[in-house]
Amino acid sequence: MIEPKEKGFQEEDKELIEVTEMLRRQLVELACEKGFSHREVIELSQRLDKYIVQLQSRMNVKKSIN
Repeated sequence: MIEPKEKGFQEEDKELIEVTEMLRRQLVELACEKGFSHREVIELSQRLDKYIVQLQSRMNVKKSIN
């Protein structure tokens, strides 16, 4: 888990991290309830993937700047 209070994170990064963590928790709960192959679980997983890619892109940009 990424801590939004880590050095170098801006407010928009913190919000992205918080949303990502919220979606991750929802995904775990939903998968436990409905199973990994349920349509809703797959859709939520794909939504979470988009946030993770966005977060990774931002982190990579920050690394290349430093």
